[in-house]
Amino acid sequence: MGGSRKIVKNTGFLYLRMGVMIGITFFTSRILLKTLGINDFGLFSVIVGIVGMLASLRGSFSSSIQRFLNYEMGMEAKDNLRRIYSMGVNIHILISLVFIVITETVGLWFLNYRLVIPPERLSAANWIFQFAIASSVVTIMTIPQDAVIIANQKMKIYAYITILEAALKLGTVLLLPYFGMDRLILYSFFILAVSFLIRLVTSVYCIRTFDICKYRFFWDKTLFKQLGTFAGWNFLGTSAYSLTTEGLNIILNLFGGPVANAARGVSHQIRIALGLFNMNIQLASSPHLTELYAKKELKRFEALFCSISKLAFFIMALLCLPILFYTKFLLGVWLYEVPDYTVVFTQLTLVFVMIRTFHYPIDMIIKAAGDIKHYQILECFTLLIPLPVSYFLLKYGYPLYTAFIVVAFFELINLVLILRIAGRIAKIDLGQYLKTVILPVIFVLGVNIGVGYLVSRSYGPGSIIYNILAILCISIISCLVTWMGGLNIKEKHFARNFIQKALTRVGVIRLSSS
Repeated sequence: MGGSRKIVKNTGFLYLRMGVMIGITFFTSRILLKTLGINDFGLFSVIVGIVGMLASLRGSFSSSIQRFLNYEMGMEAKDNLRRIYSMGVNIHILISLVFIVITETVGLWFLNYRLVIPPERLSAANWIFQFAIASSVVTIMTIPQDAVIIANQKMKIYAYITILEAALKLGTVLLLPYFGMDRLILYSFFILAVSFLIRLVTSVYCIRTFDICKYRFFWDKTLFKQLGTFAGWNFLGTSAYSLTTEGLNIILNLFGGPVANAARGVSHQIRIALGLFNMNIQLASSPHLTELYAKKELKRFEALFCSISKLAFFIMALLCLPILFYTKFLLGVWLYEVPDYTVVFTQLTLVFVMIRTFHYPIDMIIKAAGDIKHYQILECFTLLIPLPVSYFLLKYGYPLYTAFIVVAFFELINLVLILRIAGRIAKIDLGQYLKTVILPVIFVLGVNIGVGYLVSRSYGPGSIIYNILAILCISIISCLVTWMGGLNIKEKHFARNFIQKALTRVGVIRLSSS
């Protein structure tokens, strides 16, 4: 199967996954917010965020293992694959131990002495924290298997496993009202149980499917250094992004309490749902980009990068713009009770998500090239600046949403800086990128924002049917503008094939088998 066909096939499975998971995620958040209440929902959000922030090390080694597996596949060096996997397992055992030490010392201290938590919920908060730590350790130990699945581009299986995980989490939320004990503690325990079950399913599949996943103790100092060096530099950028994301939640807790965390928790669920799209692009394209770079097919490498960057942004904008103009209406339909600050937090989160979409293809090509040191140092510095800036602005009386503006602004600066690094490291023609990606994006985005503004002003708040028709109007016009003004002939052909294959998979149309 050719590279483009494989990307289309894998993307199809991942979009099936995304559609199902978005529906499950939104419904889960709706029921969970109603079941726990605003304060407990906000408390759960900030505590799990702390654990997630401290667990950022896991993502660094995940991409490290996947990158080395794909590079060896591109070089057709099959003997090295088992060695990379076994070393990956060893490394993640060490990561788990380090993670436990940090969370049970620094994390526990911060939870009990720095966060704004109602005194009567402090005991529950500590239970949540312990369950979250255990759940994260289980997830960390699943990462080597996830890396093998993604490196082998088994996106169908990856989609099924992640859909199963989301469905099980929804099931736990639906069960909560039938138990008499503390629902917040019980939900945290259920999340741990789901993590363990998914770990079991993933491990059984990998051991039965891939010979390299039959673990044997192995230690290679040179390989450990290679994996560790790549992951160590990658950790800078990963940890900076995680610290900014979850650190923002902590700052909101300090100045706005659990109510602000609840509002941010809702907007973050939307960010996660939209982030599934960016993850799909990365999972479907990253293995092929790495193999192209390993084979030195640099023209195809650059062309694929530019197409991915543009298509990714256009689809994200088509998703975000209708929500941006009708945020209050959509939140009211989605949630039983909308926490204070949620509307403006969500709108600014959507702006950030659109900017961040450009980051993922750039990240992929730099990591495919393998020289990530300067990239990660720069990204670490740029992404961490918003935290102290936001803290001081809020301390001097600026509104809570100012923190979201600061984060989006520095993400834009970071994008410009890392693009220059990508041009040098991955041999990308920045002039061509400006011409084929940025200029079409500016034109299409400007027209679509104008359309959205005119529709929302002309057809203001009304009945549910009235608002739905306005949203459909914005979506349809935006699609037409994007198709006619943003895509070249090859990209239209690629998009047409993708839509055709996607519809075929769900049985909407049938292609002849001739």
